[in-house]
Amino acid sequence: MTREDLINYKDNQNWVEEQLEDYNNRIERVMKITQTLSGMPKSSGKPNYQLEEIIDEFKDTLLLIKKEQEKQNLILEQLNELKPLYKRILTKKYIEGKKLEQVALEVNYNYYTTCRFNGYALNEFDKLDKKVN
Repeated sequence: MTREDLINYKDNQNWVEEQLEDYNNRIERVMKITQTLSGMPKSSGKPNYQLEEIIDEFKDTLLLIKKEQEKQNLILEQLNELKPLYKRILTKKYIEGKKLEQVALEVNYNYYTTCRFNGYALNEFDKLDKKVN
């Protein structure tokens, strides 16, 4: 995975969560549908038909979600190959979405040293990507 993939990790994770939430909300709404009683017979599987429609509408989105989650897993695997300090800095900055000032406090280095380590860690992350490809 590239540096850009790592930098976009948090945004992509948020997108996946939003899509899954939207998908679950739609399914929940379909399941709450109640049929009104009238003298005419109706299909007893109406929610099932609507569920199938929702699943069909979201089929492409679900494939994108699956690919994105696989990419995120690869990023985490690549991070695990780094030195512990580099892994910690990159994880806190890009996975947890913290500001570099907060990361500096948590790793007990000053801000400028943490910035330098962040750069070194990103370079090491890029080298791991080149080894894989």
